[in-house]
Formats: sequence, structure tokens, C-alpha cells
Amino acid sequence: MRDAYSFLDLRDQFHSLSTMRKKIFLLACCFSLFAASLRAQPYIDIVNVQYQQFLKTPYTNSPEMNLFTGEWTASVTLPLVLKNKDIILIGASYDQLILQSNEGSATTTTRLHVPALQLGYLRQWKNEKWSTLFFVLPKISSDFTSLSGDDYQAGGLVLMNYKKNKKIKYHFGIYYNQEYFGPFFIPLLGLDWKVSPKINIFGILPSTANFEYKFNKILYAGASYKSITASYRLGDGTFLRDGGKLGHNQIKVYVNLYATKNIVFYAETGYTFLRSYHQYDADNELLSVNPVYESFKDGWLFNVGISYRVRTDEDEK
Repeated sequence: MRDAYSFLDLRDQFHSLSTMRKKIFLLACCFSLFAASLRAQPYIDIVNVQYQQFLKTPYTNSPEMNLFTGEWTASVTLPLVLKNKDIILIGASYDQLILQSNEGSATTTTRLHVPALQLGYLRQWKNEKWSTLFFVLPKISSDFTSLSGDDYQAGGLVLMNYKKNKKIKYHFGIYYNQEYFGPFFIPLLGLDWKVSPKINIFGILPSTANFEYKFNKILYAGASYKSITASYRLGDGTFLRDGGKLGHNQIKVYVNLYATKNIVFYAETGYTFLRSYHQYDADNELLSVNPVYESFKDGWLFNVGISYRVRTDEDEK
């Protein structure tokens, strides 16, 4: 799921720019990488590149085996603001998940790839307190060893946005993705609340929840919760499911450092709960033939990244 409804705030800022600055802004979007989870938030990461590392975790039933996990994420999006104040969103992303298990000197590595498109339309209604986001999210989720039409997934969402005032916004809707284990629906309920000039609370449950504190214009810090459910097709026709029925959950603390007004370096660290990569056959039956995809213990993670970020709360006092 992608970061998108905050483009309603971006639209107002965009219309205040000169024609030349609009062109420069859109060109910057075209040739930059973007990544973020869909969430209610007081900023938009127009550009984002991130690396995440899960520290060594032993397997539950084989403590002599350990799993190392790394993940690269990069993406790009282009917001096209129309004369009627609606916004067309065009973007692409790429995610690579690297699973490496070892037992003594023996090492097994699995690389999972997720290239995706993001195609959206943000409709602003006559009552400017209301807008609706329609998003289509086609992607491939695979180890790329034997690509076919079975590696394709189709998803999307509809999100209603209600701006009560400059400090409080509500979001509700539904997300869908055709996972390899079957149709996956999530009802969405979100809040974007500027508690004070220094404190923001935002998120869309059950996917994300965030607390942000502004120390000054350079330094922000906070805490966040994130829930992930995903599936990846393997070359032998089976698939991996990340997160199980209750999802793969993360609790993190973070620091954001603004090198300039828009260039942000960030670091996060936290702990995972219920993370798993279990293997299933085409009939959705759990398999236990590969020890790499067995249960392992919860553990620590950290990630670092850089973003080109546009804050949408700077004029909201």
C-alpha cells in the first residue's frame, strides 16, 4: 500500500507555485525514487530509498540454524495536478527481500522481488472537506526463477478522506490484494491529528500508527507500529507467506534529520512480532520440506534511508 491521500494537501501547495517551479517540481518527481507505506501523515515522501536489516534470529526448532534478512526498497511517483484540483498519481516501485539461513558453514539464500506500479486518482468533491482516493496496485511478487502469469498480483484501494479542520483529518476505506493464498481485504480507518505545533499522531489501522515529535526544524523523532501481510511465488509453483493470519508486526522508534528543508536522512530500530516465511503449495497447504522456511524467533531490526520530503503541516498552526 502506498502513501497517497496526503497529495490533497500537496495540491494546494502546488497551485501556489509559479509555472516554472511547477515544471521543476514535476521533473524532480519523474527522475527520483520514492518509497513509503500508505499511512495518514503530515508529509509526503516524494523520493525515498531505504535499506532494512533484520538481525540474526535462530529457528524455533533448530537453534543451531539462524536466519539473516535484508530488504531494499525504492520507488518513484509523479503527481499530476488537474485544473479542477483533482490529482492523477503515476508511480513505480521495487522491493527486494533477501533471506539467508546458515547452519555451520552451509548457507542458503533466497531473493524475492516485487516490482509494482501505482496508478491513482484523487477526486476532490464540491464540499472541500471531502475527497476520495482510487488506487490500482498491479505487481509481480516472485523469486524470478520461473516467471509466468501466476507471479502477477492485482490490488487496489478506495479511501475516503474527511478534513474536519486544519488539525484533524479522518480516513476510511478498504484495501484489496489478490495474494497467492487468496483474496485479501483490509478495512481501513485512519487519523491525522496535529496535537500541537510539535506533536503529530497519524496512521491508518490496522496497517500503521505513528507518534511524531518535533524538536526543531532539523530534528524529528518518534515511535511507530507497522503490520505487514505479503506472499511471494517460488519457481517450483509453491509460495511463501509473510506474516501469517495476524500479520508480521513491527514496533519501532525513529529519528529524522533534515539536512535541508526537503532532504531527510532517517534511521529506525525496533522489534518484530510474528514475522514468518512459511511455504505453501498451490492448494494452500502448509509444507514442511524446506527447513529454511520453518518458524524462527522474533528479533530486532533497523533501517536507514533518505527521502525527498514535502511537509504538508508547515502552514497549519
